[in-house]
Amino acid sequence: MAKTTPIQDIKILLEKKQLYLGLTRTLKALKVGKVSKVYLASNTPKEVKSDLTYYGNLSGAQVATLDQPNVELGVACRKPFPIAVIGVIKE
Repeated sequence: MAKTTPIQDIKILLEKKQLYLGLTRTLKALKVGKVSKVYLASNTPKEVKSDLTYYGNLSGAQVATLDQPNVELGVACRKPFPIAVIGVIKE
């Protein structure tokens, strides 16, 4: 079985409507434990990364930095704007 890339995973989860797009929505959900994993764009600011890593550790969510910048993540999510933070909704 072939291993999927994080971008392929994001596209699948987007179709299933299991993502929080953007810092505000992801951070709010992360603080109440509704996020299982956080994807960060390669050019996410350091302060944002440290905040999300802190709350990720508290809630037990994985925080992964992708190789793609926020513009490419926006394109992958079929949005006309850059996306730096994506949260995966906990099932």
